[in-house]
Amino acid sequence: MTARTSARRRAATAAAVLAILLSACAEDPAEDRGPQPDGAVEHDLFAHCGVSAVDVGGDLYLRVGGKLGDGSSPPGWGDPFQKGWVVVEGAVATFTDGVGHRETFTPAPAGFEPERCL
Repeated sequence: MTARTSARRRAATAAAVLAILLSACAEDPAEDRGPQPDGAVEHDLFAHCGVSAVDVGGDLYLRVGGKLGDGSSPPGWGDPFQKGWVVVEGAVATFTDGVGHRETFTPAPAGFEPERCL
C-alpha cells in the first residue's frame, strides 16, 4: 500500500465518521406541534444546546428551573428545534407541544445576554 492510498483511506474514513456525527446532530425536528391552545402562537423552540430560553416577539424569557439538558438537545426533544406553541399570560410564557413537553419561562433581566451555542 502506498502512502497516497493510505492517506486516501484515512481521509475517506474521516469523512464517513464526520457524516455520521453530523447526521446525528441534524435530525429532523419533532414535527408534532399538537393542538393549538387558546391564545397560543406557533413556535419552534431552539433545543440544540439545551432548553434555556424562548424569544417571543422580541421579548426574552428564561426557563424556570434553569437550563434543561446538558449542552445538547434533551432526550425526546427535536434537534435543533422542537415544534410547539407558546402562550404568554402576564409575565409567564409557557411552551407546549404534541409530545407532552410543557416548560415555563419568566422574563429575562434587563440586559441579559443568552449564552451562545454553536
